[in-house]
Amino acid sequence: MKLTLASAAALAALAAPLAAHAAEFNTLSTLTQAEFNLLAKDLGAATAYKQLASATPLGITGFDIAVASAFVKPANSEVWEKAAGGANIPSTVPVPGVRIAKGLPFGIDIGASYLAIPEVKGKLAGAELRWAIVDGGLVTPALGVRLAVTKLTGMDQLSLTNTSLDVSVSKGFPFLTPYAGVGVVSTRAEAEGVATLAKESVNQSRLFAGVHLNLGIFDITVEGDKTGKTSGVNARLGFRF
Repeated sequence: MKLTLASAAALAALAAPLAAHAAEFNTLSTLTQAEFNLLAKDLGAATAYKQLASATPLGITGFDIAVASAFVKPANSEVWEKAAGGANIPSTVPVPGVRIAKGLPFGIDIGASYLAIPEVKGKLAGAELRWAIVDGGLVTPALGVRLAVTKLTGMDQLSLTNTSLDVSVSKGFPFLTPYAGVGVVSTRAEAEGVATLAKESVNQSRLFAGVHLNLGIFDITVEGDKTGKTSGVNARLGFRF
């Protein structure tokens, strides 16, 4: 627990300088409808709930707490910069935060997350519901489905919500569990108070694969993700018991 809290403090310390010089999406009125569509796709990919877990359920007594971050490469960074009044947006945008999950009966897990996008002063709250259709065993891989929702806040001109549905498979080995999955991310974006831009509703396919490493005292997960044309790397450090 001390390690997790220390890691969270470290992430906060790293994010503080970024937040101090962060841009804001405060010039959405300069975007065309096509550009707003591209921004919605990029932000949807960046802010959708990340898997960062195998398909194996936690179990009725299981509990998982971790610090995590996505590192996203926007496919349309020039649109981000235009929406932010010409501010410089790095080629890779970090999305750090914390995650928590609890195991329930019948192979069901529930989880929640709270993250930030320091580069654009955004906050991100999310929730997930996972169900292991097959728990997995010595020979049989685990198979699971997940429904998740995230809500982006903290921006005066932008409202954005994601709903995602994923199917994943994983196979456990001693200390190591690789996994992979596919899914879809549905994003709804609205430019608040900008009469020239209509709401955008976009659906994007998602592919992801990762590996969960159990080191006893703590565990590490590293994952690659591609949603639409936006790619990224996700990582977490935490405790699972």
